[in-house]
Amino acid sequence: MDRRKSLWIKLGIPVMVGVIFLTLLIVGKVIDSDQFEQQDNLPDAKPYIELSQLEGEQALVGDIVLEWLKGETDGETLYNRYTGAGRVYAAESVAIKYAIYDIPTDVEVERQVLELSDNSTFEDAQIFELTGGKRGFIFEYLYTNKRYYYRLTAYLSDGTVLTASSQFKTADTPRIISADGVWNMRDIGGVKTVDGKTFKQGMVYRGVELDGAIYEKYCITEAGVRVLTEKLGIKAQFDLRAPNDRIRDMLGPDVKHTVYGVYAYSDSLVKYYYESYRVLFSDFAKKENYPAYVHCTYGKDRTGTVVFLLQTLVGVSEEDAFKEWEMSVLLDGKVDYPLMEDYIEALKTFGGETMQENVELFLLDCGVTQEEIDTIREILLED
Repeated sequence: MDRRKSLWIKLGIPVMVGVIFLTLLIVGKVIDSDQFEQQDNLPDAKPYIELSQLEGEQALVGDIVLEWLKGETDGETLYNRYTGAGRVYAAESVAIKYAIYDIPTDVEVERQVLELSDNSTFEDAQIFELTGGKRGFIFEYLYTNKRYYYRLTAYLSDGTVLTASSQFKTADTPRIISADGVWNMRDIGGVKTVDGKTFKQGMVYRGVELDGAIYEKYCITEAGVRVLTEKLGIKAQFDLRAPNDRIRDMLGPDVKHTVYGVYAYSDSLVKYYYESYRVLFSDFAKKENYPAYVHCTYGKDRTGTVVFLLQTLVGVSEEDAFKEWEMSVLLDGKVDYPLMEDYIEALKTFGGETMQENVELFLLDCGVTQEEIDTIREILLED
């Protein structure tokens, strides 16, 4: 009898302890999962915000672009491998999550305000009003290679004000832009010049035609128009196509639309076509034209030629400007390497010691003034 009692004590006590522990664990999980829910059984607890902490640099491009940037796989191979995925030119956003805990039963969250800034003082921050019950937010159209600070403030019905803040850094990648009906669109800024300055982001965007005049697939939608005009603030559309009665204004009366009729690659170096480049780069020297959207039909050849000239003119290296041109291979798996290589060699015949000097000499020959060239650099560069 004593042995049975001793055995029960030895076995029963651990089992009872285990049951109690499991019960407490389950109750704890239930309490923890009830975000935004009033807590009656925690009289001494104070409300607080739990805000997600983002680790590592946040890439704003998809895996395919990241793979292309490594240089281990060529763009045509990547395009052919992933073309059915419909995400070759994907732009990624940054998502955060949050929760408000330990709100008393008689108190409600009346207002939630989220701020996003590029400085810790939140000066000139973007303000987002969040609807009740929302537990996350997605930051879109961010700049690359930049540190951001975000802060959430919640106003409770009893006058309590809660706040929590954090930060993250975006990775140093190209800045892809997603807009409905627009393809091959990206910000050509963010790249360093040979003397350590930076081509400003948010100033010049490149892409395809917007009106479907040549290729009906490339036709911007109303949602896409809102992205370009409201999110990006486009002021001027630099249309590199030849004048055509099918060309339409798609961005509305507040966006200046100019058709230049430029030529691509070595054809652009024939004096007969100089006037188009003179007018185009004279317009690049006007501050009121920024932010600008530059395009031809497919956003590859004429657009690629102009962007190469613009980047190298302000001091981007030949290698980095070439890489920016080459990125259009992800649009349809094709870019014309021989034409671009011949064009670069032709530019070198202008007698400069660097590509920047060669491009400057070409544009001066076209009739662009030195003052306009200096103004372009002043507008587009930052330390």
